[in-house]
Amino acid sequence: MHYEVKLGNPFITLSVNGKPAKYMLDTGMNVSAMSESEAKRVGLAFQPVASDAPKVQGSAGLFASYRIAVADLITVGNFHIRNVAFRVFPDAQ
Repeated sequence: MHYEVKLGNPFITLSVNGKPAKYMLDTGMNVSAMSESEAKRVGLAFQPVASDAPKVQGSAGLFASYRIAVADLITVGNFHIRNVAFRVFPDAQ
């Protein structure tokens, strides 16, 4: 497992569905999130959404829509996690 800190943010090297990735660990979040292009790159399976897409309000007070996608497998060193849900935000957000 590889761990580093850049500009005060911790980053970890892992794999998502067998594809290598390096993600920032946000210890203040209680959900996992990523961009739509990253979700597609690592092969996340998008879940069906209702006609009213869910939205979340950010710290600046703006609302952003998102979809839910699931990673079959995340591997960090010898540690494996299955069926991990992510909030996936459009690249423009």
